[in-house]
Amino acid sequence: MKLVIQIPCFNEERTLPDVLSGIPRRIDGLADIELLVVDDGSTDNTAHVARSCGVAHVLVLPGPNQRRLGCAFQAGVDYALRCGADILVNTDGDNQYPSENISDLIQPILRGEADVVIGNRRPWRCNRFSLWKRVLQLSGNLAVSALAARIIPDAVSGFRAYSRKALLSGSIETPYTYTVESVLKCCYNGLRVAWIPIEVNPPTRSSRLMRHPLEMVFRCAYSALRVSLSMRPLRTVLMLALPLLAVGALALQRLPVVQTMYTTLYRLPVDDKALFTPSLLLAAFFGATLVLVIIRSFCLRRTRRTLAHSDMV
Repeated sequence: MKLVIQIPCFNEERTLPDVLSGIPRRIDGLADIELLVVDDGSTDNTAHVARSCGVAHVLVLPGPNQRRLGCAFQAGVDYALRCGADILVNTDGDNQYPSENISDLIQPILRGEADVVIGNRRPWRCNRFSLWKRVLQLSGNLAVSALAARIIPDAVSGFRAYSRKALLSGSIETPYTYTVESVLKCCYNGLRVAWIPIEVNPPTRSSRLMRHPLEMVFRCAYSALRVSLSMRPLRTVLMLALPLLAVGALALQRLPVVQTMYTTLYRLPVDDKALFTPSLLLAAFFGATLVLVIIRSFCLRRTRRTLAHSDMV
């Protein structure tokens, strides 16, 4: 079996040698281990440093870097598949992840127990993350877990191993990042996803992928919703529609808080029959919205099945 270790880089000439020095050159069960550096528009000597460190494959993407980690990841995947990779390991060029743990990372795949293995940084307990980042990571992991219908402890970890089957199961469409989209597609395609605990290295620089943590949240949320709406439209829209259903049910039941609101607004007695009108109108509005959302989800699911059938033909 051939293992390709992929390292997407942007201006990582200073940290790349440390990443490469920790990578094992021989692993039991593998006949060949090859290194692949994907240079995503670096303006320093990243590509030259990679070649001088003995990297066999250096893929330089044309054009300036535009924070397109997803594109760099997919370009590396396509290149590794053409090279005949049976397993692909992805790690970052900033030396965040422990390269010496690559052997442990691929063991579940070698044993036939998993198709994808992801390094779990246990973000909530990671002292290297700020409290604000830990809260955002926890919230994001809970949201992705709800969409995937399984526990996702570290949705944005970039320390991953993929079997060839997993690499061929679907491509990355989001240019900004690949982490959330990839894990959701693996879950939706029925692949076996395993997790191993890892300890991250001390940070060497600030993130170049995001200007603010909230930007990462919004972009990952957009990516997750787009993937979920295209692959699991009914379940996703029903989850999004639950708040509408709750508001409609609240209005229809005419709870005391609703009665008090309308009494103050319209200056009507609590037992006035006119209170029924706004409650029923509000309930009808949210009920109709829910029905439209469900109909739209069925249309999306039918379109997806039609496209899948046309691809098979």
